[in-house]
Amino acid sequence: MSRKMSVFIVLVFAAVLSCGCGQSRSGPVEATTELKAHEEVDSDTEVDADTEVDANADRKENKDAAITIEALINANKKETLLDRHDSFSYSKVFEPGSVNNFTLYASRDLVYCKYNESAEDGAALAAMRDQKNSFSKIRKDGKEEFFYDWYAMSEEEKKKEEVVLSDAWYFIEPVTTSLEKIIDIKDNHDGTTTITSKMEADDFAEYFKEAVESGYMDYEDVYENAYTLTTYTVDSESLEIQAYTERFLHEDGSKFEEHTVTVHKDADQPEELTEMIAMADDMLGKKPADPRTLTVIYDYGTDQEETYSLTVDRKYKVNVYPKENYELYADSEKKALFEAPDGIGDVTIYAFKQ
Repeated sequence: MSRKMSVFIVLVFAAVLSCGCGQSRSGPVEATTELKAHEEVDSDTEVDADTEVDANADRKENKDAAITIEALINANKKETLLDRHDSFSYSKVFEPGSVNNFTLYASRDLVYCKYNESAEDGAALAAMRDQKNSFSKIRKDGKEEFFYDWYAMSEEEKKKEEVVLSDAWYFIEPVTTSLEKIIDIKDNHDGTTTITSKMEADDFAEYFKEAVESGYMDYEDVYENAYTLTTYTVDSESLEIQAYTERFLHEDGSKFEEHTVTVHKDADQPEELTEMIAMADDMLGKKPADPRTLTVIYDYGTDQEETYSLTVDRKYKVNVYPKENYELYADSEKKALFEAPDGIGDVTIYAFKQ
């Protein structure tokens, strides 16, 4: 960690000594005593100033010592943020127009993601999840349509596969690993502090391997032998992150990727999310005026056969998702894969293990 600290102390002493011209022998003795008294006072003053400067330096050193990657992680965990705030949002930008850009809004009850509007047909443009439900907005044939995402499985299986709201859906803790090492701390004297961290190539290789295995990152040669530099702007007291920029660099120091994240606390609920919530209330909280039923049958014709059904109003479109490692078919003989329901009539779908 590189720190530069300069302390400049200017002590100005002024003493005006007046000595009379009388014949008393005590005059010079009194003057000498007075001078010594001034010297003692000045000496004490200088010691006090040095002590104060040392104390300030110690306080800064202790404050910097309290700023660690672990402290940064803990200050920005979902639970910590939502104990202090009703909601938060952050926007992640790689470059203008990138399909990887997105905005996230989170509260205790739900998470909403807004993806890049330039996404191609078939891609999700927005998604909302609460404790039981999931909605998404998808562009198809140039049109944007809302879908209810139906996970045809038990509540326990939904939790196991993390398809309902869970910590995994927040993915908002920007410090992803303690493999980062802080290399610089700077007090901006405006209530914020700038923290710079580095993940060395060996540590990044370990992180990258785990990220690929978990599906968090896709393998690309460009990440081999890379390292990262991240610059955080944080609240000096709480260490809550206000913004950060993460850079990926080659061994020679040349940058090949960068993204910037901006964080807002107690953020307003996005208008599109409000629309999704209203749809959820209407679709799931009322008896369908024009009902249709979707049925998924697992392992048809076996001892493990299991059936799930959903009845919704015909005006709502539904995406059907099976359990992990199952494939959906349009018939019980697995002659044709099932395609998205047309939203018109009842439909029966068959699910078999892959």
